Amino acid sequence: MYLHYDPRTKEERGALAVLLRQRIDFLLLLDHNVRVVVEVDDSRHYSESGRAAPNKYAEMVQEDRRLRLAGYELYRFGAAGFSDATFSCGKFVVGSRSREVVAGFFNSLWHQYDIHA
Repeated sequence: MYLHYDPRTKEERGALAVLLRQRIDFLLLLDHNVRVVVEVDDSRHYSESGRAAPNKYAEMVQEDRRLRLAGYELYRFGAAGFSDATFSCGKFVVGSRSREVVAGFFNSLWHQYDIHA
């Protein structure tokens, strides 16, 4: 998805510019100005034509550092970790292993920020 919304004004951000990186998978806006970016990466994030692309990877991790320095928490998942998810009839069908991975992550994240669902 191409979505980036930072609710802070230019004055609130101070010297931090609006992020140029517009494509993120998920942005969670939590209490106390906690901003969490969740990315699910397939091979397009680090390869070209099926071959490792060190420059592409270097650009990605450079942007990761910039996001963190701008106050975002960033969590990456490898798409291979969701191997039991399939795409059928225009939608994803998530398997039990993938559900466990995602539920475990969010349970830990909620625990870290004392969020009670």
